[in-house]
Amino acid sequence: MEVKKLWFENDKIYILTTEGKTLWQSLLWYPRLLHASDSQREKYSIDAMGIRWEELDEDISIESFEYDDPEPRDVARL
Repeated sequence: MEVKKLWFENDKIYILTTEGKTLWQSLLWYPRLLHASDSQREKYSIDAMGIRWEELDEDISIESFEYDDPEPRDVARL
């Protein structure tokens, strides 16, 4: 799976794949991204393994967007 587009909306991260699938995950899984500024979120790189935010020291695997539970339960916002 390859990422064609990435964006943030309503405390979620979305990707559009080259196959045309839109997938998302809650930023509650990634507090550094949740609390990052827009400019920090825009500084990422994508390779075959995942998405990397060097400045935030955060990585998200591409395959994790296909996990069964994109939204954690019983997780408090920090």
